[in-house]
Amino acid sequence: MNYQSYTEDNLQIEGEKSYKFILENLPDCLACHKLDGCYNYVTPACQSLLGYAPEIIIGQSIKSFCHPEDYHLIEQFYQQLQQQSVINPIVYRMRHQSGHYLWIETSAKVILEPRTGAIEQIICISREITKYKQIEEAFNQAENQYRRIFAHSSQGIFKMTAKGYYLNINTALAQIYGFGSQEEFMQSVIHREKQLYVEPKRRETLLKILDIEQEIVNFESQVYHQDGNVIWISENAWTVCDQSGNFLYYEGTVEDITFLHNTEEKLHRATFFDNLTGLPNRDWFSLQIQEVIALSSLHEYYNFAVLFVDLDSFKVVNDSFGHLVGDKLLVQVAKRLQGSLRTGDKIARFGGDEFAILLENIQSVREAINVAERILARLRSPFNLETGQIFTKASIGITFSDINYQLPEDVLRDGNLAMYRAKTEGKDCYAVFNSNMQLAALNRLQIENDLREAIKQEQLCLYYQPIIELMSGHLSGFEALIRWQHPTKGLIYPDEFIPIAEETGLINPIGWWVIQQACYQLKCWEKEHPKGLKLSINVNLSAQQLKQKGLVEKIGDLLTETKIEGNRLKLEITESCLLETVTIEAQRVNQIKELGIGLCIDDFGTGYSSLSRLYEFPIDTLKIDRSFIRRLEFSQTAIVQIIVSLAHTLGINVVAEGIETLEQLNHLQGLGCELGQGYLFSKPVDSAKANQLLHNYNSEGNRGGFI
Repeated sequence: MNYQSYTEDNLQIEGEKSYKFILENLPDCLACHKLDGCYNYVTPACQSLLGYAPEIIIGQSIKSFCHPEDYHLIEQFYQQLQQQSVINPIVYRMRHQSGHYLWIETSAKVILEPRTGAIEQIICISREITKYKQIEEAFNQAENQYRRIFAHSSQGIFKMTAKGYYLNINTALAQIYGFGSQEEFMQSVIHREKQLYVEPKRRETLLKILDIEQEIVNFESQVYHQDGNVIWISENAWTVCDQSGNFLYYEGTVEDITFLHNTEEKLHRATFFDNLTGLPNRDWFSLQIQEVIALSSLHEYYNFAVLFVDLDSFKVVNDSFGHLVGDKLLVQVAKRLQGSLRTGDKIARFGGDEFAILLENIQSVREAINVAERILARLRSPFNLETGQIFTKASIGITFSDINYQLPEDVLRDGNLAMYRAKTEGKDCYAVFNSNMQLAALNRLQIENDLREAIKQEQLCLYYQPIIELMSGHLSGFEALIRWQHPTKGLIYPDEFIPIAEETGLINPIGWWVIQQACYQLKCWEKEHPKGLKLSINVNLSAQQLKQKGLVEKIGDLLTETKIEGNRLKLEITESCLLETVTIEAQRVNQIKELGIGLCIDDFGTGYSSLSRLYEFPIDTLKIDRSFIRRLEFSQTAIVQIIVSLAHTLGINVVAEGIETLEQLNHLQGLGCELGQGYLFSKPVDSAKANQLLHNYNSEGNRGGFI
């Protein structure tokens, strides 16, 4: 055998084997067919692709497996192949043996007959691209959806360059700014920074943030609307890059939040501001205190002060002129307070007639005192209202940060305590908080709690002080005086607990109990001493009791129940109560008088009532305060003489309180004072000792024994 011939044959065989191996292991399907489209050769990969064995496919036309809707694509494909040997791949659908269709991408090349140049064979390589086609379809759908959203969204959408120039906007964004279309906006808005944004450099700030963080959320700005108004917008924006990370553009959204912003502003004002005066309220003020507390804890020399301001006798204005006038007064007070402050000082209204002022970063409490004195001076000037001039003053409590406060409520508590101290010291003044005030407040709270328990446990009792006819020495009656028999503290006098009872409203049940007990006691004395004894009983009546609905009816029922004549009961009210009495209370006083009950003005001369009010009410008796009686020993009789003369001119009798010496008695007799009470005759005594006094008084020949 020729070695060369053997080698060539052997190489040919090996080459055919290699060629066959390659064809049979191609991942893509290779097929050959004539111009008529019938397959004459397919690789095994076709079975993996379509599920058909090669022998089934060979001899069949490509249209046998093609989706009917794609026939025209196949026809176009063959027409193009006849014109050029290589064309772009075709994408179409072919049926799998299981019945479903796959997306196929086919590339083709024609083999020409060398002699004639006619198409001898068409070689196609096909691969499945169903997943890619699905991805493409999803992407197209997303793109179409985005375009629809972009075009029809109610939210403004934009694309812009790194320098902030718009590449594209949707109609909604144009409409937010007041333009009718995208085109009108793009033509009109040339300089975005100046034409759109109210705040200079606002857009520059947005771009700087985007450059650093690549995204910005809820960037709120005020912008100009085309009609000249200012609106609020919120912008979201982010960076869009290509696959290599190169910047393409910024994309984002714009939302008109004017309504939301205005609503939040109204809510903020409703939450933190007072509707009447326009000042911030307590909640806002507490937040400010929290901030300065934090500053004072961080900086050793940072100090602050709070002034708690409460108008004096504001309730009298409301009761006398009505709440409308009271509100107008509060508005003017608020303005006057603001005018008294320094730059940077903060003020709030706490409700009612209470105001608070915060002084920040001050050197000493003296600065706070200067502000308080300035406020007090300005408030002393009259306020001009429609009803005329009204006078009001204030009590101011001051607390300073040197106490090392931790909580706003503690600051306000101490300021309030200091304010109450100012009131107890005479009003129209200020008081600076100290630790003794807190101890006094705790003591007051303890008294209040004990007093509530005292009412339940019936620890209250009445003492009785005789009221004497000064000329004859005869017993006219008794004044009923309340005492508290405390289980551990012993006997407590009313000065210690009646003010607390009035502040807490406990005075109403206590006061009514006193009236009842006094009437029951008087009835008992009448039964035990029936020999023509006609005593009267005096009972103190508070201003709060006088305001109670149904008071007159209850007293009338009590008189009926005890069968006591009305003129045997005398109710004592103070001068301040007389001043504060308005129309409703005045009617109640007249109704009380219709029951025959006597009306006394207690501690006359210590208050500030006008003499005209003595004409307005059916007063029976004036009680001269003990402070004037003490002066009689020093021959200071003028005031007492004036009071006695005034009372007699008005047909009113007079009772002198606190008579302790014969010299005082002689002066009063000389002035014509009818009645008196005091230690010269008897201290207040309990019911048993009062009963003994009556026995002694009723004993034969002792009717003048008190003098």
